[in-house]
Amino acid sequence: SLVVPFLGSSWIGLLNAYLTAGLRRGTTTSLQQFRGQRRTDHVNVYDVAGLAVAVMAARAAGHAIHFAPPSNMSVCNFMSRLGLDSFIKKEGDVDCDFPVTHRQEERDVLVRLRTFADSRDLLPLQDLLANRLNGVTHPQAAEALGEALWELGGNVTEHSQSSGVIAAVVQAPKRRESYIHFVIADAGIGIRRSFWESERHKPSSDHDAIHLALQYLVSSKPEQGRVQGLPETVEQVLGLNGRVTIRTGEAKHAVSGRRSGPLVDPVTERESVSRLAGTLVYVVMPCR
Repeated sequence: SLVVPFLGSSWIGLLNAYLTAGLRRGTTTSLQQFRGQRRTDHVNVYDVAGLAVAVMAARAAGHAIHFAPPSNMSVCNFMSRLGLDSFIKKEGDVDCDFPVTHRQEERDVLVRLRTFADSRDLLPLQDLLANRLNGVTHPQAAEALGEALWELGGNVTEHSQSSGVIAAVVQAPKRRESYIHFVIADAGIGIRRSFWESERHKPSSDHDAIHLALQYLVSSKPEQGRVQGLPETVEQVLGLNGRVTIRTGEAKHAVSGRRSGPLVDPVTERESVSRLAGTLVYVVMPCR
């Protein structure tokens, strides 16, 4: 079964959830393991999407899901605003009401957790995202996020063999230095297996698979140059001073930009992590 308790004090809430591809019984991954050495006293849309992927993977594997709410009320408020409680009820068929202390105005939430199965499901999401971005960010950033939705959503529907999930928030919407956080993920076969099943490329590791997926004119589909979603998204986001994190299997690559005159050179930080079913792409970019 999938056990999703939040444990610990208000400073450290450890989230135990199955995040392995096979969902082996008795194997759990904590939020601290999921995030590595980074802080565990703050939860963002990246972490919520990781939990959503775990729930989707558990449902697909036929595992029962048991839920216990966080003890940290600020975490409860954020996750409820992002729609995690409704998502788990719908996708996992589990009653998981959060003990929310107050209902804040949801101006920071651009898109609550939503699933999609094919390109037709992306149309209403595109409209929703465009409406929520109006007045929040400059046109270039709004256009880049709209294109990222279609490019990365296309990757999910064509390669993952799974439905996808997206969410987006804007950090500090009233401040001048605000950032948009956008995530799209799936509980599918992952980048490496997608390449292997196509028999066109044989990456030896999840790290190699991410590196390959970031190259132009490389795809697991037979048509040359098909679905250039990931490299195009990374190029656009870096050009707007943002960063992109890709996580699949046991690998995570965080790509940021280093300016050299008018050009932006990508800088990639690689990290070996606990296994994640499917693929998660996390985009952070300034609003202005």
